[in-house]
Amino acid sequence: MKLNLLFFVCLKHVSEEVGSSELDVIGYNHECSHTKNMRTGGTIVYIQKFYKYRLTLNINVGDILWLTSNEIEVKKDEYVITVIYRSPGTSDRIFMEKLEEYIDVLLEING
Repeated sequence: MKLNLLFFVCLKHVSEEVGSSELDVIGYNHECSHTKNMRTGGTIVYIQKFYKYRLTLNINVGDILWLTSNEIEVKKDEYVITVIYRSPGTSDRIFMEKLEEYIDVLLEING
């Protein structure tokens, strides 16, 4: 049985100083949000190169919320893949407030 993997998601603890080539995986494009403190946060989404996709939102809200969202076209259907990371040390209430805010933004962007 052949497994077709459209994308995979990782938490990463690297900053913008790490070169893009160090994050490369053969056969995949990637989009990521970066950590600022090198201890927590950051997301990365790998998408097979033959899929059309568009980065719709990529944010880092302090050390509270990291979010990377991509719109991917598969056989003329469109999907939105969103990766969210919450640092364990952050307030649940503040995280949920920020998440709700950015979900509203995503809904506006993706119609």
